[in-house]
Amino acid sequence: MTRLFRKPKYLLVLLAGTALAGYGLYRYSLSLGTDHREQNYDFSYRDTASVDRIEIWDKTPDTVVLSRENGRWMVNGKYPARPDAVDVLLETFHRMELRNFPQQSALPTIVQALSTYGKEVKVYANGEEVKHFYVGTETPDMLGTYMMLQGADQPYAVYIPGFNGYLSSRFFTREDLWRDRTLFGVDQRDLREVRMRYFDSAFASVALTRADDGSYAVYPLLANGQKGAPLAQPRDLSVQAAFAAYRTLMYEGMIIPSDKVFGKQDSLRKSQPVFELYLRSKDQDWTLTAYHVPGDPEAVPFEGAPASRFDPDRYYAFVSDGRFVLIQRHGFQSALFSLRSFR
Repeated sequence: MTRLFRKPKYLLVLLAGTALAGYGLYRYSLSLGTDHREQNYDFSYRDTASVDRIEIWDKTPDTVVLSRENGRWMVNGKYPARPDAVDVLLETFHRMELRNFPQQSALPTIVQALSTYGKEVKVYANGEEVKHFYVGTETPDMLGTYMMLQGADQPYAVYIPGFNGYLSSRFFTREDLWRDRTLFGVDQRDLREVRMRYFDSAFASVALTRADDGSYAVYPLLANGQKGAPLAQPRDLSVQAAFAAYRTLMYEGMIIPSDKVFGKQDSLRKSQPVFELYLRSKDQDWTLTAYHVPGDPEAVPFEGAPASRFDPDRYYAFVSDGRFVLIQRHGFQSALFSLRSFR
């Protein structure tokens, strides 16, 4: 082999072959019409702790702006954002990376879908834009998402290592889906009064109060909504547990104009409520009024049981701050106490 390379003609042949191969790769890259340098598919941003603003647009058109204000994320500058959804989005920025280069033949279809269904995303850190890209549709195997950086000449398939799924669903733009689903978030130490009034079981209605010195009192709530005589020896631990329940109560989803029931609010308010909850804290008060959700006509009841007129698991609810929401009985169970619970 050593003698072979001592002969100039063999060396020239080898060099010529290498040059031709390099030229062939160069021509191939030109035929793709792309510049596959890393900055053209570097979608991630590692320092998510410095991210203070995220903007997302879609083609509906709809826009959501998430901003970090006084250590708390806000939606469109109006409402607290869901911490879990924001955390998932920040994790996506941190971990997503290139999965593969799309085939040349697929690029026109991918670009067309990106222009039709794509979402535009801008990420800011310390007040400056650090990423600007477009999120398209999922890859055929549903394990990646086509994305394209602003200024790049083609999209790329992006994924999160170890995650089996696509990422486009994380970049939603509906304001109601970004809002924190906590109903009240009030600390039990700030609560001063709770009233739970049942319209079909008046004997179970109850009022709880907490004085400034931390002492509790329990009253039966009369049919007219007024408090009766206090219980002589209420179970203080049960009262404390009831007061603590209101900090973490959440609703299942916001009811918006595109939902059929949204246009039936007037008739719903004219029907008899299931229960009405009143809370009074040191600085604010709330009222939540819950109504039956009609049962599913296609639901199959247990053998021998009559079909239910109402959904046993959910209620519609109006909150005094203007929210119209759907709540789950299971999630509300800790707050659905009765007078009997404190005797």
